[in-house]
Amino acid sequence: MVKTKQNNQLVKYEGNIAEYPFFQLSKHDKDKCMKREFNFGEGRTLTIENIDGIPTAFDANVLMAISYIGTQSNSLDRKIHFTLKELAELLMCTDKSRIKDSIKRLSKTSYTAQGTVLTKHEGKNIYLDSTLIFHIIETVKYLDPQKKKIYNHQQAKEETWVKFNEYFIDNFVENYVQHINWEVYLKLETPTAKRLYTYLEKKRGERESFTIDVYKIAAVIPIESKEGFNIRKLLKEACKHLIEQDIIKNYSFANDNITFEFPLKSKKLIQENKQLSLLLPLKEDKDQQIEKTKEYLKQLVSPSFATMSFALEQIKFKCPGFKGASNFITTHGPGIVLEKLAYGIYTHVFSHPVENLGGWLRTALKENFLSPEGFWELLNETEVNNESISFENIKSNKVQKFCNNYSLYYSPMSRPFLLKLKI
Repeated sequence: MVKTKQNNQLVKYEGNIAEYPFFQLSKHDKDKCMKREFNFGEGRTLTIENIDGIPTAFDANVLMAISYIGTQSNSLDRKIHFTLKELAELLMCTDKSRIKDSIKRLSKTSYTAQGTVLTKHEGKNIYLDSTLIFHIIETVKYLDPQKKKIYNHQQAKEETWVKFNEYFIDNFVENYVQHINWEVYLKLETPTAKRLYTYLEKKRGERESFTIDVYKIAAVIPIESKEGFNIRKLLKEACKHLIEQDIIKNYSFANDNITFEFPLKSKKLIQENKQLSLLLPLKEDKDQQIEKTKEYLKQLVSPSFATMSFALEQIKFKCPGFKGASNFITTHGPGIVLEKLAYGIYTHVFSHPVENLGGWLRTALKENFLSPEGFWELLNETEVNNESISFENIKSNKVQKFCNNYSLYYSPMSRPFLLKLKI
């Protein structure tokens, strides 16, 4: 069984799938093809297709379970390893062949994005004109137990791994996800309630209520019936389950609209669920990503940016929900706080994930973390530990002048002071 961290049941569910689902509520029909089209105007469209059959509510559960395993193992951005037995236990399903068929169907589901991928141009978000075609799950591998036994001389064990497409991986990395509670999701008794839950959590944000046309939400779920009476009946049934699980507080119909009222959310949960205003972010060239990170890190360690206002702005941006930021910066100084923040970001991007950057930053200041290996090399600066020079009683402006004269880079944030050669 998949081990959870501190009973954390949250699933990072990809944002586009939450808002533009493609699963049918009916039973699987392998003789039919699935095609869903979303038109955003101005020639921007998103088409989701599967020529091998129609993905159903069970397939939605399988994808949610895979996302749950990926979240708990912190592997959504790479290979997600599991066994069919683990997946079957999560889904409370004894038919492993059904699960394998579902994974195959998910891997055959393709996206055609026309003008719906965002990229940056001259500092602005623009939609890419080109058409991109990709699958939601790019790779599926089943490890042969017999081969494993032969090559590793170990007891045979079935194992599976899947990998999301790079565009979805980018969204996981950029936190374009919706946080879904796995236990709550399982408790919802109908596919309509489950679908409504993921959609409303995507739309909720900091709203107290959300209003939408009943026919529009019926098309999103999707509810096959076109009759208003049947649509309202299914929505009422689903809302009853959502109220029982405290997902919504109440709901009401007015003309052709339905309004969902949400219970109050904690500020921490609001920050965790904050979404980027992107549809499908464009995967940048790796060199471009490194260059952007490098420039940002240079900014963080630059003495000219070591101000209270800049440090406070960066803490709020990179560490949502960080308590007592002003006092924290005043205590340690904006320069040292920004430098340690840069260490944390570097570690997260180039070494290993830092799940709670705010907590990491507090620990880094308390234990005076040194710069991670390769940090200054990335910034094209080499540290010089010159023990023959003491700066303890020299004012910062004099040190800066000294460094300028000898082509050195001065970092007043570090303890002890560091000199780096300008390259």
